[in-house]
Amino acid sequence: MATSKKIKIKESLLEQLRLKGADKEVFSSLIDDYMKFYDTKEKLLADIKKRGISFKDYSAAGKPMMKQNPSTKEVVAVSAQMLKILDQLGITTGQVIADDDDTM
Repeated sequence: MATSKKIKIKESLLEQLRLKGADKEVFSSLIDDYMKFYDTKEKLLADIKKRGISFKDYSAAGKPMMKQNPSTKEVVAVSAQMLKILDQLGITTGQVIADDDDTM
């Protein structure tokens, strides 16, 4: 089930495309990809919150050892890919288009 925050993010991205006149299927498909990365990022962050940056594990010989949580590296890669999608869509903080109904 989609969270309120997730729904708002997707709607915001689709609105930016609409305001740019780029609300075409090929671009909305990229937003769908972005949202899948969003889900993955949230799961990775939840894993980091649960297990921490490193966690106790056991070697093949049965000895306890600390291992780095692979989610820490993966969340960086996922975030980078999300930024690349936004870049491809031309959506940056410097290029946000305000709707005519928006007021400051």
